[in-house]
Amino acid sequence: MLVYSTTPLDQDLEVTGPVTLDLYAKSSVVDTDFTAKLVDVWPNGFAQNLTEAFCGHASGIYSRRTKPITPGQIYEYKIDLWSTSNVFLKGHRIRSKSPAAIFRALIGI
Repeated sequence: MLVYSTTPLDQDLEVTGPVTLDLYAKSSVVDTDFTAKLVDVWPNGFAQNLTEAFCGHASGIYSRRTKPITPGQIYEYKIDLWSTSNVFLKGHRIRSKSPAAIFRALIGI
């Protein structure tokens, strides 16, 4: 899992509009999935998920790619987290999380 967090913000910061994660990743298997999250982390440690999205590589259902990946090769994934509007308050942190997904196991594909 990749997790990136800012330092506590010095002032309020409004974020409004589309959110995209550009991820460069490789896998040891011929197909893989990723998720991405944008999170507002409060000073007390509470992590509020604002938006989340899924990206499958070669499933043909959630991706334009229809052929297996080459294990060990780096690919670019653009994960569209849709749009959001949030004011990150002073003292809060902005966090991006990108864990590998178990989505297919959950929906049985």
